[in-house]
Amino acid sequence: MPKEILIGEGSADAYTTQGFRFQNMGYIAARYGAKLVDLNLEEGIKIPVPPGLGRDYVMIPRAIVKSDILISLPVFKL
Repeated sequence: MPKEILIGEGSADAYTTQGFRFQNMGYIAARYGAKLVDLNLEEGIKIPVPPGLGRDYVMIPRAIVKSDILISLPVFKL
């Protein structure tokens, strides 16, 4: 049984909270005891990347870095 379940999103062209409401994520989170997290507002953690990729590090939201399991569900966009 997981200690904590987070549903994370970071909208690029709208407010994330509006997306959560539009998709009825509050209901889903409540049903499974999860917490909704706006990844755009999370503290970023510097993660080094291998040499030769054009940068020394990337910033990843804390909720993602600290998770034990990450399930990514990409959204199809037209």
